[in-house]
Amino acid sequence: MLPFIAWVGLIRTENALQLDKLEQAILNTKESFHVSLQGDVQWIQKTTSSWKVELTNIVVGEQKETDSYGNCIVYIEEETNLQIGNRIEVQGDLELFEQASNPGMYDQRAYYRAQNIRYYLWVERWKIVNDRVDFIYNKIYQFRCQLAEILEKVAQEKDIGIMQAVTLGEKSELDTDLKKLYQENGIAHILAVSGLHISCVGMLFYQLLRRITGSFKISGWISAGLVIGYVILTGSNVSAIRAGVMFVISLIANQKGKVYDMPSSLSTAVIVILLLYPLQLFQVGFLLSVTTVAGIAVIAPAIYGGEAHSKWWKGLVISCSIQYSSLPVLLWSFFSYPLYSMLLNALVLPFTSILLFSAGVGAVVGLCWMPAAVFLVGSGHFVLLYYRLLCERFVHIPGSVQLIGRASWWQIVVYLAILLSAVIYLEKKANKKRRNVYGIIKPEKKVNSKKEIVVGMELILLLVIGLLVLKPIHLNELSITVLDVGQGDCSFISFPDGTTMLIDGGSTTENNVGTYRMKPFLYSQGIRELDYVVLTHPDSDHMNGVLELLETNSIVIKSLLLPNVDGMEQSYQAILSFCETVIWMEKGMKWESGDVVLCCLHPTRGFQSEDSNDCSVVLQLQYGMFSMLFMGDLGAEEEKKLTGLQDTTVLKAGHHGSKNSTSEEFLEKITPDHVILSYGENNSYGHPHEETIQRLEQQSCSIWHTPEQGAIQIRVKQDRYYIYAYKNTR
Repeated sequence: MLPFIAWVGLIRTENALQLDKLEQAILNTKESFHVSLQGDVQWIQKTTSSWKVELTNIVVGEQKETDSYGNCIVYIEEETNLQIGNRIEVQGDLELFEQASNPGMYDQRAYYRAQNIRYYLWVERWKIVNDRVDFIYNKIYQFRCQLAEILEKVAQEKDIGIMQAVTLGEKSELDTDLKKLYQENGIAHILAVSGLHISCVGMLFYQLLRRITGSFKISGWISAGLVIGYVILTGSNVSAIRAGVMFVISLIANQKGKVYDMPSSLSTAVIVILLLYPLQLFQVGFLLSVTTVAGIAVIAPAIYGGEAHSKWWKGLVISCSIQYSSLPVLLWSFFSYPLYSMLLNALVLPFTSILLFSAGVGAVVGLCWMPAAVFLVGSGHFVLLYYRLLCERFVHIPGSVQLIGRASWWQIVVYLAILLSAVIYLEKKANKKRRNVYGIIKPEKKVNSKKEIVVGMELILLLVIGLLVLKPIHLNELSITVLDVGQGDCSFISFPDGTTMLIDGGSTTENNVGTYRMKPFLYSQGIRELDYVVLTHPDSDHMNGVLELLETNSIVIKSLLLPNVDGMEQSYQAILSFCETVIWMEKGMKWESGDVVLCCLHPTRGFQSEDSNDCSVVLQLQYGMFSMLFMGDLGAEEEKKLTGLQDTTVLKAGHHGSKNSTSEEFLEKITPDHVILSYGENNSYGHPHEETIQRLEQQSCSIWHTPEQGAIQIRVKQDRYYIYAYKNTR
């Protein structure tokens, strides 16, 4: 049976990875892809500015049947009276979700694709072409809307978002700052409908029905149906599906008089989810849900060792087991570890069921008796107030969040191999303790408290060792990454001795470029403190991201390097207040790190220009036989005046490929092997200009484009170098 399931899973994964005809058409079209399409309404969600509607059974244009297209999200900005099951026709520009183009960046396309949602559309015109209704799903959706409306009426403004998230899986009203606070403290999992929520709701139904009916069978089947309905009501996220499947299996085991085996139940849930949504295997939500339960079901029993322990010690073991199993996923996805999260979770989790009960039952009671709803939901306010106060205290403790970075795949393999070996050893040891020489199970032996304290300290120490095993290892090599920041520039250099440098950081096309593109990359490298930051000139597309990160206290800059041009200081005023050490760069200045030499070729002392682009700092990097030029936005006229040029391995082209930079004369002087162009797709400036591309093609050099290929990464070891595009390696 297992080989057959594996075979089916591989086929479904292969099909899920393939591009459908619509995706191929969108990728092959440089202009906007305007379509008229029809689809059945599968789910509806209210966002802050529009209605988010998921369509399935897509038919494009004049076709009469669907052509195996994925689902589509459409955004309708006006009020709608849509119901689940309606078939609608919409018109607008069909687009693909944004793909991660830098290391550490959130991959929106992969997230939606794992749910079989492949494209989105902002609706220009729409109409209902068939008003049929899916009765069950629509009733569940309407019930969800009613509960959300009651919570909006009776809950305090700051509590609405959390209560809707906890009970209904609705996160559109969730306060961004509060969500960030929960994430930093490692308790954001309470905002997702998961095993704890399903267990609370399911057992409430089951026990209540047992008292009413007195029948295991009737109460079990009704409870299973209600739990499945609750999973649908909360949006059918993978954590809820996993918990729902496991709860139903536990009911079946109970009715059959069998012992419930959690590892087997988890395996069944994993198979069900991956057969439905095979690409969930690569999603953090699925992996965290599975590894968390695996820690409880597999690692914790092995640590217990067949002995009787106190409740506090069992709680510590469960917390540590969850951390051991989920640590690689946490660090791969979020790059940091909340140091006190175990203690905070111990203080938070006992009150989660109270919060769920007050918000959930309060909303249901509010359907017929609003004063009671006010009282019940109001009691949940004090739980949220307690959570907020705890988080605000913990986040200000020194070292509360440890930035680790993203480990290499081989480090994760080593960590998992050690963990698996330890679990097998402990399980064998525990089995010997459980049975006597005749194979008969012995009574559990009570462990004294002193031993529990010692072992507890050892468990925490092992967690620290796990963090060290997964901490990225700095390789003795030169590493250069030119990030994709849209219409802007940002290059990062990691020197062989561990010194770090950022050259520019800004964009005019990407909102919050610091938060969503630069910060994830730096944190994935385990870097919050930069040794040097060079701002080649004061244009916003070269510095607004750096300023954003400084204003949000996301990075620390040891030394800021700026062009030594008269009258330039005023242009950098906003950023100077954040940096104690400022070095004004001019031609002839040289910086060495081991065998790496970085020379400033421009501007010359006393240089003046009305064009800020021509004030750009130009840097030449040399490491053995490898060399690279960083041109800022320098124009062709100033290129002619540069001296000390030599044959160049890689050219970071000036001014995003403008026709007024990277002249033919300049290219003949440096004869680059590779040229990197950083610009925004379909930008209003027309970068890179056709003339520039033609000049580069005449040089027979390799041309790298950040919008198409993502971040361009270069690794240099002695006299060998490797250059590759991030999108091509994923």
